[in-house]
Amino acid sequence: MALLTDTLQRAAEYDNGSGLVDLDGSLQPWGQVAQAARGAASILIASGVEPGDRVAILQPKSAASFIALHGALLAGAIVVPLDPVGAPATVAGVIEQCDPAVVIGSATTIARLALDPLQKIDCPLVIVDETTPLTEAGLPDRRIIEWNHPLTGSRAAGSSQSFPSLRPDDPAYLIFTSGSTGVPKGIVHTHQSGLAYAITAAQRHRLTPTSRVAGIPPLHFDMSTLELYSTPLAGATAVSVGEPEQRFPASLSQRLENEQVTHLYAVPFLLRQLQERGALSERDLTAIEHIGYAGEPYAPGALADLMNALPHARVTNFYGPAETNVVTSYDLPGPPTDDEEIPIGSLWPDCTYKLVDDELYVSAPTCMSGYWREPELTAKKLEPQQDRPPWYGTGDLVDLDDDGRFTYRGRRDNQVKIRGVRLELEAIELLLTDAPGVEHAVVGPITGADGQPSLAAAVVLDPSESLNEQKMRRWCAGRVPAAAVPSSFIQFSGFPSTSSGKIDRVEVRAQIKSAPHPETPVETKPH
Repeated sequence: MALLTDTLQRAAEYDNGSGLVDLDGSLQPWGQVAQAARGAASILIASGVEPGDRVAILQPKSAASFIALHGALLAGAIVVPLDPVGAPATVAGVIEQCDPAVVIGSATTIARLALDPLQKIDCPLVIVDETTPLTEAGLPDRRIIEWNHPLTGSRAAGSSQSFPSLRPDDPAYLIFTSGSTGVPKGIVHTHQSGLAYAITAAQRHRLTPTSRVAGIPPLHFDMSTLELYSTPLAGATAVSVGEPEQRFPASLSQRLENEQVTHLYAVPFLLRQLQERGALSERDLTAIEHIGYAGEPYAPGALADLMNALPHARVTNFYGPAETNVVTSYDLPGPPTDDEEIPIGSLWPDCTYKLVDDELYVSAPTCMSGYWREPELTAKKLEPQQDRPPWYGTGDLVDLDDDGRFTYRGRRDNQVKIRGVRLELEAIELLLTDAPGVEHAVVGPITGADGQPSLAAAVVLDPSESLNEQKMRRWCAGRVPAAAVPSSFIQFSGFPSTSSGKIDRVEVRAQIKSAPHPETPVETKPH
């Protein structure tokens, strides 16, 4: 086994009732899923997709998106998962960068882009569930294929198609950063790096053919690779989780109960919502064996609350940038105390490390091959080694204890992680400075009254303006990911300056952190 496409073929060998659960609760055995993926690949190849072409997936999570993604891999394409509810400007920027041959999605998700990026790149082939809205909006009818859900109909059932031969070091998928750093960066993972993660992750999550894994992370988030590749590799069952369940904790807990989910993997933000508003006391969640979290630190007190609510579940803290996939993990022995430090854990097999001024560098078989079409940035971030994967500087400061466990101590740069999304503070500040009536802005991470991590913004406004927080959040929501929208705003009459006359961001961020903050507001949708 050398390719990510082998994970689904391996799953098809299991005959134990496992498979892919769609949003309506129906289960497709892995053999049928593999057949549907072959049919999807056949359609893509017949439509002109060649090895190395990009196939963008702009589709809400379901069995259809899972099959489309694996079909694109089988066709030799590079998969580019997109955020179907993301800021249109960010999604459009990714589409323009990756220049896809095909965009697979729903008419609804594609239409909200106003179609501009599709027309700018000479209109790639668009595969959707309904063609009319797009032809009425001006896309050429000859470039649209209607592809019926769930891709197991007559068009996709058979597959006498021969598929391209691929190599382990061929690119398999692109994960794009949030775009808060300016232009989104594409992280290129090969079949080799993706499979190396899938194998070890299946072991560390202790997946077996009887496991039922909730597919909570969105496709464009690197955490979804556990569901996409590790789950079929282990012959386990993947349970699709739709947007309503992701947005409403009580709906999520109901689905976890209905589907007898055994494994959860999510960012702390969502797990906290599940614990606080998921009606856990009304659910039978005794099937849950393991809860994994990653993307950001979990407040010890809040984590203890979750573990006390689900005392039968193992809990693991996983760590790793999207560039390397996960490289360390730590199994908690029990609920932590409020002041306990939770390590990010020990290195995974075949990973090595070095510390450079307390910054963690890792060399891992799960490391990316580079950044999409950015050779200079790749050369800057990856340090080649002979007969070993390159060194990657994470930018994270760590301590190492006598037991070989790392503890996270913060970032070397101005990046932070909120809800598992890596954000560049100064890029968000630049964005806010362009908002109507804003003269200066400084952004900093905070913990709200509800214990949730988020961003807060200090702003200096034009003298004729008054602060309207709701208006500011709405302005941001159409331009950056939800995690980058400040949860609160503080108006300053002016900012302190350094001796060189620059804004003293260290002082302003300290004031932001010490100011009282309300509970994290409900996510604001872009207008």
